[in-house]
Amino acid sequence: MSVDDDALKQAADGAFKTPFGGVLRLQVGGEAGRALVVEGRVDPPVISTATTDEVHADCAIYADEQTFVRALMNDRALTASYVSGRLAIAGDMSVIARVELGSA
Repeated sequence: MSVDDDALKQAADGAFKTPFGGVLRLQVGGEAGRALVVEGRVDPPVISTATTDEVHADCAIYADEQTFVRALMNDRALTASYVSGRLAIAGDMSVIARVELGSA
């Protein structure tokens, strides 16, 4: 799956507007394949694609593409997706706690 020009990339571009002091990896599906990387140590955050072995992220979020798109459109949806088990978070949870999503 390529995340270069799809709904996930567009949702991420609209959602990450303010720095949060860390690097996030948005991994669609399992460990293998490509991911979106959000460099949140700069203003505005920079979103790029990478394979999972190309980048060290402080925090990784795992979900299917539909869950990511919905969650990035609404900050409450991110929390609801985590609580309901539709997405998983690994790594430094304080990084994701500092993320303030904008409206996509």
